[in-house]
Amino acid sequence: MNIAWRQRLRLAALAAALVLAASVQSCGAGTAQGWTTTATSSSDSGIAGHNVTSTVRTRVLKDKIRLTIIGTGVAAFGNYTIIDSAAGTVTNIYPKGKLALITGANPLARGSAPSIIMAAHVNPGYAVEDLGGGEPILGHATHRHRETLAYDILIAAAGDSCTRHIREVTELWVTADSAIPDMEIAFKHIAAMSGSMVVSDVAKKLADIRGDRIKGLVLRRVSTSNNPLVPDDSLTVHTRSDVTELKRGAIDASEFQIPSGYKVRDTRKMPAGL
Repeated sequence: MNIAWRQRLRLAALAAALVLAASVQSCGAGTAQGWTTTATSSSDSGIAGHNVTSTVRTRVLKDKIRLTIIGTGVAAFGNYTIIDSAAGTVTNIYPKGKLALITGANPLARGSAPSIIMAAHVNPGYAVEDLGGGEPILGHATHRHRETLAYDILIAAAGDSCTRHIREVTELWVTADSAIPDMEIAFKHIAAMSGSMVVSDVAKKLADIRGDRIKGLVLRRVSTSNNPLVPDDSLTVHTRSDVTELKRGAIDASEFQIPSGYKVRDTRKMPAGL
């Protein structure tokens, strides 16, 4: 579960970075300039049936993000999510049922208690090694880095808690192209756009420890991690994330609106605490 969560976190960080850029570069209504990106992430634990692969296409226009899962069984339903950072809403669209479900980007503001609390502690020994120039990706020059990181995550839920010890070595292909937003900066902004009942400082802690050592957009990330479920567990997980599409162009504002004729359920209007 932690691997899948980290993959979603990285995709959210990329989307948040593109929002920061699009909000500055876009203007007017209707069709405007925005960003489109597609990223595929996969993990291999060596255990049959437990590998994870996900591909997410992201469209960004001004302060709105549209996320669509593609290439899986889930994609057959055509569901997608719209995040509106200005309105503070997360809207899930279900075309099969012609339903739109709206939640607040920060449901805790309504007085609800968080379902899960995640607190990170980064252990000493963090290091970044400069590996020199990497091959071009999507037409952008890249620079390679190797990041060594160990951290603990305290997870508390339903009156119970546990600590996960993560050890990870990651090689990154980063482009410093000034026309592309910096994804690492976005790690410090995505918490307010989560739309979940999870309170976590993991993104901020990892961004803080990284600081300005790695600057630019990560186009490829290859990791080897040990994520033991129990003491002395030596299970090794290999993960890879690739940005396979990254372009700026005209996007129609209607893609970020609830389609006509859909039933709308707004959970923000429910009594606080539910």
